[in-house]
Amino acid sequence: MLAGHAHHGNSKEVLKAFDEKQKHGMNPDAITFLSVLSGCSHGNLLDRVMIGYFVLMHDEYVISPMMEHYAVVVDALGRAGLFHETVKFVEGIDSEAWIVVLRSLLSCCILHGSTQLDSDDFRPVVGEKKQNDESRGLVLILVVGSMLEL
Repeated sequence: MLAGHAHHGNSKEVLKAFDEKQKHGMNPDAITFLSVLSGCSHGNLLDRVMIGYFVLMHDEYVISPMMEHYAVVVDALGRAGLFHETVKFVEGIDSEAWIVVLRSLLSCCILHGSTQLDSDDFRPVVGEKKQNDESRGLVLILVVGSMLEL
């Protein structure tokens, strides 16, 4: 039910269903939080995505974020045009999820025609231990796109 509301952008219904689920003593799992985060992202409820539910998931329910959770947060920040904040968020990701998240950020940059970021912004993200052909290619796409002024 949560996923259906999230998919259709009914953020208020997602939050209402989540609250009902908690009120009846049902503990949310990783998939529940993914639906809530997605609903908040599509409903432009950025403060709830970053401050509320992502932190709640990790701190109160001790659920480790999956790649999809990170991607939803990056999507929400990117939709809001908060590209530098997004890079800072991505810097804190320890898992292999960072490459999918970087793709999401790149998509947001292209969508917004953003030239705010360049390869220097991505150096902390694509550090020595994380560099591979795919990450270098994504950064190259971003830099070339900014030169062409998407």
